Order: sequence, then C-alpha cells, then structure tokens
Amino acid sequence: MQVSCSTIGFGVLPIGDALDRIAAIGFTEVEIGVLGDFCPHLDPLAPIAETVAGSAALFDRCGLRPVALNSAPRIYCDDPADPDQLLRVADRLLELAAGLRCELILDVGEREDTDAGLRRAAAVAGEAFRRGRDRHGVTVSVEAPHRGMNAQTVPEALRLLEIADEDALGVTYDTSHATCGGTPAAEGLRLIGDRITRVQARDHRDGDVHHTPGDGEYDWPALARFLAANPRPVCLELEFDGRLTPEQVAAESGRGREFLHRLLRSP
Repeated sequence: MQVSCSTIGFGVLPIGDALDRIAAIGFTEVEIGVLGDFCPHLDPLAPIAETVAGSAALFDRCGLRPVALNSAPRIYCDDPADPDQLLRVADRLLELAAGLRCELILDVGEREDTDAGLRRAAAVAGEAFRRGRDRHGVTVSVEAPHRGMNAQTVPEALRLLEIADEDALGVTYDTSHATCGGTPAAEGLRLIGDRITRVQARDHRDGDVHHTPGDGEYDWPALARFLAANPRPVCLELEFDGRLTPEQVAAESGRGREFLHRLLRSP
C-alpha cells in the first residue's frame, strides 16, 4: 500500500520548499494543506487557473502526485456559520481539486454548544459531495471524528453521515483523533469502517494527538486487520503539524512511513 505525506507539517515553508522536502524523503504522493495562515500552500480565493498551473508545475518538477486537498472552508468565510459562504468556498476548492485531479477533504467546523453545528456541517458536506460528484468529478470526504470539531466521536461522525444522507460520502479517518472520544479502535473501525476512504496516520498519548505512528496508544494492529480485510482500497497518509521544525517533520515522516510499512507487512 502506498503511503503519502501531507504538506501540513511543512506549513511554515513555501509550497515549493515543502514539496522538495517531501520528495527528498522518497514520497511520490502528497496531500496539500489549504488551511489559511496555518498552512497556506494554496489559496482558494486566488485565480483558479493560475493557481492550478503554477502548482501543477511544482508537482511535476518534484515528481509528486497530489492525491487530496485538505481544507476548512470556514477559514475563508466572514461568517463561518453561513452555509452559503461555506459552499461558495467549497466550490472554489472543488475547482482547484478538479484542476489538479485530486480529492478534497473537508473539516466539519469548530465545535458548537448546540446541535446546529453538526447539522450544518452535515448539510454542507452532503451538498459539497454532490457538487463534487456531479459538477467537477471530484471525490469529497469529511474528516471525522476529530477532537474539538462538530463530530469528535465515532457516534457523532455516524450521525453526521446519516444527516448528510449520501451513502457514498466517505470519511477521512485520523487515527490520533478517532479513539479520543472513548471508542476503542477496533470497535470504531467496525462501526465506521465501511465509510473510510482515507486514513491519516498519527498517534496519541495522554491526550496529545501529535505523536508519530507507533509512539502512542493507538491500536495499530486493529488498523492493519481492517486494511487487510477491507474490500475497497483506502489511501494511507502521514500528517504532522507545525509543532515540529521542518527538519523534525522530515525525520518523523520517514520514521512513521517505515513503521507503517512494517505494520502492513506483518502477518
């Protein structure tokens, strides 16, 4: 199974430098962070054609294939609770993804005290999925469960998918967040596994979700069993954040990839 690497861990670098680092580690596939100041590697508000052409040239130079954009439309909205604004940004992200021939991962919004946030996230996700499928030929998934977001537990993620009412809407499953809500990995994978299309591999320990795979408490053998038994292909990627220096991210990305390769080779 191919393991890709996210540019999010290299968010402090310009996109060209981030891609150079990722290519130097030996990756051939890359997820692109589109997350405002946190990871400004692409700008969905900039002219689409120029952005696609410029970034495609960088990918070609580095020998990398973009597999997904990872974004949060709320970052680019004056009112992150306005579905129309969220969908306008989602449309631009879909255009970018279509131009780069990759998928789109959407967050589900920062957690709110009422049920409204989850319902809004579900409605936006469902509509973005349909627009991606029908207008752009782009596959959309939602990152859930995710701590601090509107669907931070496996049951909440399942409820979001139910409200979205699109059976083909997939989940980007972050291992570091998935068990923080109290559901053991094997049970969570059993419950939500048929909706998982992507896995972001990271570990957690003592509530800290920023560890390299294998350094924390996540049940990795359970994931290996799930991947081996899953009838459809699942994309596996490494994602770190800006807590580490680019040099540290490069080292941990290489180490995490080796851990995952060993895991997937084990009987």
